[in-house]
Amino acid sequence: MVVYDHEKVEFVCALCESIVTELLTEWPWPYPQEFLESVYATKIMAGGKEEKARKIIRKHAVGNTAAALSGKDSLVALHLALSTGVSVDVIISTHIAKRRLPQKVVDGLKAIAESLGARRVVIFDEPWDVHASLFRIIARKYNYDVIITGLRRGENRGRIHAVESHLVEPGRTVKLVNPIIDWSTAEVWSYLFYYRLPILTLVPYRYAPPDASLQHLV
Repeated sequence: MVVYDHEKVEFVCALCESIVTELLTEWPWPYPQEFLESVYATKIMAGGKEEKARKIIRKHAVGNTAAALSGKDSLVALHLALSTGVSVDVIISTHIAKRRLPQKVVDGLKAIAESLGARRVVIFDEPWDVHASLFRIIARKYNYDVIITGLRRGENRGRIHAVESHLVEPGRTVKLVNPIIDWSTAEVWSYLFYYRLPILTLVPYRYAPPDASLQHLV
């Protein structure tokens, strides 16, 4: 059923409502516990990936800093930043491009950000052009100097660097800090498992592969 309410379009159906309700409950991990423990020990700790990510954040998160939160990858990046001691706002977009997320999902993300100790939670309640950069839009609207992301090579786009500079408007840029660009999906899950971070994904594991995240809803 599609309900048109002037400028707002919401998609509501019994299946979606039941899935979103289930999402807020605890789901089993997509990998065996022993595997996650091994990946964290050998790749994240012994491999130095966690410390490398923290060094990138400490070096480049200077100025008015925010972190985007939309799924498992950005949750890892946010936790790394906060546990490093960086003070950040958490930006939660209510839309994926033109499509609005269920309010329960937005509320769930907000609760996670607050539980982790975000400086403040900013709800970006506007649709945006899929061809535009949401990071640029946010930086321009809230005057951020740095945005910490969970972007990963292969998962989001191939050509990506740990630190990038993007033009926001003439004479001003925003620095994107991508501390987990070279992490695999298993490494992300192993970090979440090790720190027992709260997980909110729009697609239950039994319906989707382990890399399911908010962006895969649309």
